[in-house]
Amino acid sequence: MSAPAKPLPFPLSLLVLDGVGAALLGLGLAEHFGAIDLLSRWLPVPDADLAAIGAGGAMMAIAAFGIIRSLRERAVRKGPVVR
Repeated sequence: MSAPAKPLPFPLSLLVLDGVGAALLGLGLAEHFGAIDLLSRWLPVPDADLAAIGAGGAMMAIAAFGIIRSLRERAVRKGPVVR
């Protein structure tokens, strides 16, 4: 028998937000530095690569702050670790 899986110490939505932000950041960087025309075909907006880099970075930062906040709140709820 396998042991039951432990739940994530933070909400799954933050992990999804981080993944989407990383993908958006990667697409923006690939278009900006690698001359790969993926975003400009989907979004006919000037400087779509810079917008994707900014939006992806912001999404990843929000997710990172949320993950850190939820881990800190969980540590406070559990109390100090006594060994």
